[in-house]
Amino acid sequence: MIRVELNFCNSEEMPPQKRLKVTVEEPNSTSQASTSKERDIIQTIENFDWRHANWRDRHHYALRNKKMCDITFEVEGREIPAHKLLLAMASPVFESMFFGAMAEKGDKVVIQDLTAFGFEALLKFIYANELSLCSLDQAFQLWVAADKYMVPQVKVGCRRYFQNCTLRPDNIWSSLQTAIFLDIEELAVRCYDFLQEETENAMEAEDFTCISVGAMTNFLRLEHLSATEFTLMKGLIQWGRERLNDQPDMGMEQALEPCVKFIRFGWMKLAEFCEILDVAPKAFKDSDSVMILKHLAKPALYPLPDWVHCKRQLPPKERQFCLSSSTSHSQLAPQRWHVSSESYSNSATYGTSSEDDSECSLCSGESSGSGRKLKNHRGRYTQKRRTRRN
Repeated sequence: MIRVELNFCNSEEMPPQKRLKVTVEEPNSTSQASTSKERDIIQTIENFDWRHANWRDRHHYALRNKKMCDITFEVEGREIPAHKLLLAMASPVFESMFFGAMAEKGDKVVIQDLTAFGFEALLKFIYANELSLCSLDQAFQLWVAADKYMVPQVKVGCRRYFQNCTLRPDNIWSSLQTAIFLDIEELAVRCYDFLQEETENAMEAEDFTCISVGAMTNFLRLEHLSATEFTLMKGLIQWGRERLNDQPDMGMEQALEPCVKFIRFGWMKLAEFCEILDVAPKAFKDSDSVMILKHLAKPALYPLPDWVHCKRQLPPKERQFCLSSSTSHSQLAPQRWHVSSESYSNSATYGTSSEDDSECSLCSGESSGSGRKLKNHRGRYTQKRRTRRN
């Protein structure tokens, strides 16, 4: 006797299959001939036409099993078959490539500016509307492919990944440089926020000294870095030395020139700048070094060099206390102090603080306009003003 069972199997392998399972029940041991004949008929029958699946499974199955493919792409040495019509329906670039006035001749296209993963992920989205990303590197590869072939829906999915991916000191600089290069605003903003929160940890990363001039410039222009100008300048010198290794004909002054103007020298201590000169004596022209030293000694009388981007200094009362106090600079001095046009004038002599500046909202520990608590950020006070009592 034969019992027939009809099972539907929806596995990851495409397409979903309807299997006809045939089992043989032997009434007695003497019917070996008939049993053998029945088993020889069939044990498992795949009785399903893949064309009856939904459109996603149908397209995906055709792509995976190379059904009726009429074009082959070669990417990084791998051959990827596809269908011209489906690609042209999803991308105007593919449409022009296959059905335009200058259509490709032949059945093979070599792609040299994309990775195999990026191109295959793009095809997977076009065929089955599926998007799966496991790392920032994969997201960047897919973004490049989607940008080349003008598939904006894929870039929307990548943006969602960028908004929720994990940023760490070991990947922050590569992420920032790629975001700048590919013009991914969402990721760049997240990188800047991370750098302001974890400035010193990010500067300790191995690839910090290898970042581009544009990334370093954007980094130093941030208003709320959680590091002192002295720390930022030391990091910039390390970055400049790495540039010298790549370009031996360049001097240290030339290596630092695009970015050093964003260091706020007026917020350093005199001893700190002297230490910078000991570490990198050729980082500045002699005349510029003298001007900065004179400014740090008597800021009201001597201006900073013209190339310095930010010529503002600490409010006079705070600066006097910082320079005269025995407390160490790391304990007392803020990380990139807040300088407000309401507290002092931004004139040639930098003016003097107003009468009501003795206890501003930032010094008193109140939150900023954004509602966040104050931290050791560039542009914010971190401690209340201390007074001495006789």
